[in-house]
Amino acid sequence: MQIGGLAEISASERAAIVNRRIASILAQYDSPGQVTVQSDEPRNIATLQLRNRVLLTVTEQDAQDFGLDVETLAQSWADRLNQALDRPPLAIDVGQRLYATVRQLLQNPIDN
Repeated sequence: MQIGGLAEISASERAAIVNRRIASILAQYDSPGQVTVQSDEPRNIATLQLRNRVLLTVTEQDAQDFGLDVETLAQSWADRLNQALDRPPLAIDVGQRLYATVRQLLQNPIDN
C-alpha cells in the first residue's frame, strides 16, 4: 500500500498523520471497529473513517496515481487497514502491523 503526496503535503507527512490518527484511536478503544469508506461523489473524493473519525481522504490524484477510480482505491485501502486491525492480539499485534504498513507506505512514496 502506497500513499502519495498532495500539493500541500508530502507522502511522508501524510502517512505520519494517518499513523497518529490510528494510534490515537487504538489508545482509546479496546476494539477499534472497522474502517469504512464514505464517498463524496460531487467532490470526487472518499474518506476512510474509523469510529467516525477521518483517517485519510482519498483524492482524485491518489486514484490517478494508481490507475483506479476513487471508490475502488478507497475500498482497497480500507480492506488492507481492516485486515491489519482484525488480527489478535489486538493491543500489540495491530500496532506492529500498522507500523509496518505505514513503513511500507513511506518506502515508496509518490510525491507530487
